[in-house]
Amino acid sequence: MTTGQHQHVLAPPGTGDFLDLFGAVFILASAIDYAGASDDSGAGGREVHVKAATEGTVAVAGRAADLALQETALTCGVMLAKDALRHAPDRLPDPRRYLADAGGAPTPHEYMWARWWDAAMLPYFRLGFGSPPYRMLDDDGAGTFDVSLRCHRIRRAIDNSYRYNEIIGILTDYAHEETCNEALLAIAAGGVRAVTGYAAACARVVDDVLTVRLWGRRA
Repeated sequence: MTTGQHQHVLAPPGTGDFLDLFGAVFILASAIDYAGASDDSGAGGREVHVKAATEGTVAVAGRAADLALQETALTCGVMLAKDALRHAPDRLPDPRRYLADAGGAPTPHEYMWARWWDAAMLPYFRLGFGSPPYRMLDDDGAGTFDVSLRCHRIRRAIDNSYRYNEIIGILTDYAHEETCNEALLAIAAGGVRAVTGYAAACARVVDDVLTVRLWGRRA
C-alpha cells in the first residue's frame, strides 16, 4: 500500500501470506545457489525453482518489491560468477603476481560486501522492511532500514544474519569448496585458532544491540 508519497510492498494481508510470497521470491536465488550443489535437497532442478518463484514475483509490487527483485537477479549473477571462478580448469600459476596486478587482496570490508550479495541480504531485508508489519522502520519507502546506517550496533546485528549461516554451513561449504564463508576464510588464513570465540562474538552482538535506545526507549 502507499503511505504519503512512499510506495511499499503490495501483497495480500496476513503475516503468513507475506512469508510465503517472500519465500517464493527467494526461490530464484535458491535455483542458482542450491540446485545441483553438493547439499542440494533433491527437490528438483532450476526449472522447478523458477516455476515456484513465479507465485511470489507476480503477487508482490511496489518500490521495495521492484528493487528486491532486481537485487535478487543481481545476487544470482554474483553466485554464477563465483561458481565460474571456482570451477575454472586452470589454477593461478602465480597467486602473488595475480594479487599484485589486481592492486592487492580484497579488504575485509570488500569481502563483507561480496558476502552480502552472495547471501541475498539486500533483497531479504528490503522485502521485510517494506511490508506492513515493519513499515514504521522504513525511512524512504524502499524497504531501507536507515537506522542501521547510523548505528553500528544495529548494523552489526544485521550482519549477524549471514554469520550464523557461516556457522551452520561450515561443513557443507567446505565439502563443496564454497569461497564465500567468512569462518572458512579465517581458518584458511589463520588456522582453527582464528575462529576461536566466533560464536560467542555473534552472541555478544545481540547483547549489545539490546542496549540501543530508539526514540527514547530501548530497542
